[in-house]
Amino acid sequence: MSETPTHLSTQQCAARFSCSTKQIVRLIKTGRLPAIDIGIGRERCYRVPVGSLDALVASRVQPAIAIAAAAAAAASSPPPAARAARPRRCAGTFAAVV
Repeated sequence: MSETPTHLSTQQCAARFSCSTKQIVRLIKTGRLPAIDIGIGRERCYRVPVGSLDALVASRVQPAIAIAAAAAAAASSPPPAARAARPRRCAGTFAAVV
């Protein structure tokens, strides 16, 4: 029986997101993805809790769902009433050139 991991490496996170490890590290360094730095010296090695990875996905999915729902509601609503046509105003009168 295999246990589900509690922490993932940057490579495993990248595989889940279908992106590069550089993008995962960028998310970690900007603070949008919490992680534990287990690297020694100059070499950085991060472990990301699975819960924080799921929270990041949920925070990105919810706004997209809200935008899609708003677009669907706008598409199903009747079009706004047309504005009454107003006569155009000219800045001045022009003499006909003969």
